[in-house]
Amino acid sequence: MDGAKVFLMFKKKLISLHNRYIPALTLIAIFSTLAFINVQDIMHSIENDGKLINMSGRQRMLSQSIVLNSQEYIKTKEMKVHKILQDEANLMHKEHQYLIKNPLSLELHTIYYDEKLNKDINNFLANVNRILLTNEESLLPVLQHDSKNILPRLNKAVELYEKENKEKLMVLKDKEKYLYFLTLVTLLFEAIFIFYPASKKIQKSEEELKIEVFKKTKELENLNQNLLKKVAEEVEKNREKEQKLYEQEKMTQMMEMIGNIAHHWRQPLSIISTATSGMQLQKKYQILNDESFEEATANILQQSEDLSKTIEQFTHYINLEDIQSSFSLEQHLIETLDIVDFTLKNFGIELITDIKQSNVEIYSNKTHISQVLLNIIYNARDILIERNIKTPKVYITLEKIDNNFLISIEDNGGGIKENDLKKVFEPYFTTKHKSIGTGLGLNICYSIVTIQLKGNIFVKNSSKGALFTILLPTSL
Repeated sequence: MDGAKVFLMFKKKLISLHNRYIPALTLIAIFSTLAFINVQDIMHSIENDGKLINMSGRQRMLSQSIVLNSQEYIKTKEMKVHKILQDEANLMHKEHQYLIKNPLSLELHTIYYDEKLNKDINNFLANVNRILLTNEESLLPVLQHDSKNILPRLNKAVELYEKENKEKLMVLKDKEKYLYFLTLVTLLFEAIFIFYPASKKIQKSEEELKIEVFKKTKELENLNQNLLKKVAEEVEKNREKEQKLYEQEKMTQMMEMIGNIAHHWRQPLSIISTATSGMQLQKKYQILNDESFEEATANILQQSEDLSKTIEQFTHYINLEDIQSSFSLEQHLIETLDIVDFTLKNFGIELITDIKQSNVEIYSNKTHISQVLLNIIYNARDILIERNIKTPKVYITLEKIDNNFLISIEDNGGGIKENDLKKVFEPYFTTKHKSIGTGLGLNICYSIVTIQLKGNIFVKNSSKGALFTILLPTSL
């Protein structure tokens, strides 16, 4: 009986221990698993956000670096530069695909898809691949335009990634609190159900655990701080590099404009130099009379006025603002043609204008009108040179029909093939050699006229050559 009683008592205690510890251990296991999952989630989220921010920032840097290396490759044709350019293009494509395959917020989805950043980046990379394959110098302006086009949206995307990262960090801090709560609950169950009989050990273990939690929290805080610091450093580096690229672009534009001014100044300076040396020679041999002196000085003054006028024209053109305003279409047409007149004369091309409507006012955009006119005239110049026309001519006509202005640009270059007439405004279509034609100029003109200027543009063959007709409303 005594043995049976002892056995029953031991059995009751065993059952009591079973009923007491199994639920406690189960709860502890559940809470520990939840804590582990939350820690893993926090670490993965921080790591992934850092990766996205670095990639989005690097997209901006790569878009600018690719333009520079494309210029270097076209200039030097070195395979080393080709390899660098290829690697940068592959890296930009790979990281772009990673970015868009990650879950996007509504704002980021708007940038990449509604604002067509995804499409424009793919177009940019396609042009890079064309440069790698063909080494076409004419693709550089397109590539530079694409780079400038995507840069503001890349900056916006980086800002959104940084903003979302900060928001996630706030959420992560809340998760830290939740993790801390789970830890405390776990400790509580351990204290009540397991370690209560050994109170000293419980206190020691609890202190150690608190220290560990504090260390982990500190590590997370340090990790967050280091991540933010690295992001700030990368952003600053990218901004510095972008600023250098902007300055270089400004310098390139400045050099191009200086070249144009020098071209316009060459003849007046030559006349001034001839008149001056002539007076010096006449004075040396004492044959300089008042009539010759007056004639020479008048010529010098006239050429000086021409030089001043050239500066004013180029300054006015450079300072054109991309805004709508009311202005004389006749005067603006004359000023625009003055810019290309010297260039056409250099190639022996005669520019013939017929303004049938004088003192006409239009409310439109000067910059866009000039861009379209210059593009079409330069195309006509290239065709006349390519086909070696003996007496090359470009005809410009301006007239008003009802509430619209009609600008006609015609050359005597023989026209466009009938099969190509319907394709001239399509993107990437060109009849020029690949080394000088991109197929984007007339497509851009079409977009500017039909969308920005609310007009229309047509092309057909005349008896002389290609005839472009631009129809503009008197007011936008």
